[in-house]
Amino acid sequence: MGFSLTNLGIEFLREWSGRYEIINGEIGSLGWEVTGLRIIEGEYILQKFTPVELRDMAVKCGADAALIIVYRKGVIEMPPMTVKEVEPIIAEIRNICTSCKENDVLILSSPQNPLISYEISIKLMNLS
Repeated sequence: MGFSLTNLGIEFLREWSGRYEIINGEIGSLGWEVTGLRIIEGEYILQKFTPVELRDMAVKCGADAALIIVYRKGVIEMPPMTVKEVEPIIAEIRNICTSCKENDVLILSSPQNPLISYEISIKLMNLS
């Protein structure tokens, strides 16, 4: 016994997997186990939502805390924090998302629960 997807379901999964990736990891310096939603080439999302709005979206989806990370010009940015404030965390983030590239946006949420990241991705698909 099993199930089969409709053509619409197959199309949705193809679109989703081309835009998003779910990642699990740990930020030891913060004491967080996290699930990350990688938005592939997602810098466009920052034209629609501020980092604070994305963080609030993660909290509304069930996160206790969230970090928004932008991969831009070879640098990991965590707006609105400065580089000095986040230097200890950056190496840990690089280890969590080894597939992250230029123009990707990463939403790390704690506690580690992939359902939070899936819910965020569906909201973003509906709003963008």
